[in-house]
Amino acid sequence: VSYDMCAAAEEINNRHHDFLFGEFISSGRKEYNPEYVTYKEGTNILEHSQQLKLAVAIARLGFKVKIVETEEVLRQLQQEFGELFIYEKKQ
Repeated sequence: VSYDMCAAAEEINNRHHDFLFGEFISSGRKEYNPEYVTYKEGTNILEHSQQLKLAVAIARLGFKVKIVETEEVLRQLQQEFGELFIYEKKQ
């Protein structure tokens, strides 16, 4: 029996994303404020970020998404996503 660990991890991440997305939608909240959107908190890495994937999905449905991050992360986000989010520099 052959196992593809990368495919399995991606499937689990996708299911978790779908669950969190559904939880937000059914919550009745109007704004989403993630603690961080980087791959790991305290880094500048956006690649493979599940938090960012969720924030994008929510924002694209028209909900307000406020991202509080470092100047470098905000620069990267603004370059890629423009005005999709509300941006605030982390203190």
